[in-house]
Amino acid sequence: MVLCFVVMLHNAQRLVPVSLTTELCDRLASNYLGVGNLFSIYLFGTALANIPIGILADRYGSKELITFGTGLSLVLSVVFAVTQTYWIALSARFGLGVASSMLFIPALRYVVSAIPKERRGSVMGYIQAATGVGMIISLSVLPALASRFDLTRAFMLLPIMASCVLLIVGIRLYPVRPKSKPVIWKQIGSLSRDSAFWNMSAFHFLTMLTVYAVLGWLPTYLRLDFGYSATEAGIISSFINIALSFFSPLTGYISDRAGSRTPIMVFGSLLSAVCFAVFIISGNKVLIILSILALGLSKALTIPLSQVLVGEMFSGIGSGLAVAATNTAGRLAASIPGAVGGYILQTTGTFSAIWTLALIFGAGRVPFLLAVGEKRRSL
Repeated sequence: MVLCFVVMLHNAQRLVPVSLTTELCDRLASNYLGVGNLFSIYLFGTALANIPIGILADRYGSKELITFGTGLSLVLSVVFAVTQTYWIALSARFGLGVASSMLFIPALRYVVSAIPKERRGSVMGYIQAATGVGMIISLSVLPALASRFDLTRAFMLLPIMASCVLLIVGIRLYPVRPKSKPVIWKQIGSLSRDSAFWNMSAFHFLTMLTVYAVLGWLPTYLRLDFGYSATEAGIISSFINIALSFFSPLTGYISDRAGSRTPIMVFGSLLSAVCFAVFIISGNKVLIILSILALGLSKALTIPLSQVLVGEMFSGIGSGLAVAATNTAGRLAASIPGAVGGYILQTTGTFSAIWTLALIFGAGRVPFLLAVGEKRRSL
């Protein structure tokens, strides 16, 4: 349960600029590209910090890293809430991305190291459900608060959340120390020679390109193409995360019982491609909303299972480093849609190219997944 709160904070911080793009443009005297960079810089900071944090987690455990990351998140989220200067906001978002790696990577390593194999999928499903709750907070609660009060008071919700999480971690999260400290160069060498590692990294890269195309631009798409208000667009966008929260425990349980995770992930990947096709060819609000819900299901079928799969496959090498490395590939990819999507929207005024690219990437990850074997690796 403690890890659920940790990951909820991580994901709430991640999407802070998304549903208030127009308002941030006015506040920071910027444009869509500038606010897209606020979204992307967070992910870039996470990508830079992931591997060092994964190495530290393998050597020293998770609790201390999570505690420090939560404290740093608290301080920097206050800075972002009060500033009206673009470069200060951008710097705070970069620091928040670094802090987030101290929440997410140690949490995943804790699951692999402290939870029995037959329960990991289910536990990760519940953690992924908390991911959905965190996104719902950013997509729907923040714009509602901003419309009732102002941006500063709305954004102050995040440091309040961080304070509560810091207290819970300090009291309830028990340290799990590694039994041994692996040799870093042996870990890196074993991973770099393993084709399954590169296939999983490619899968994560393409997965995050598709996921963040949606997370970054769906609220703005709903506002500009369908005329929804910021609050309405945020609520509808949250349907993805409602479906993610509802289905993740179930998909985790199914994968635990089936004893195999990749077939379920293949189905989820193909489902996302179908949803993006609907975005491209349909202007029907009902079909769009149904596709949004289906995208939430596709995330539940892929993201939590892929994270558990990497931790399991490479636990003999170092699950912290393996999860961090593949997650870094995903985070680097996740930093792209904000800036690229902002450029596309700024220059073309349409979302079709964004959704077409997402469809291609969603379907294109399947061959990499099919090439992965689920056997356990070792040094």
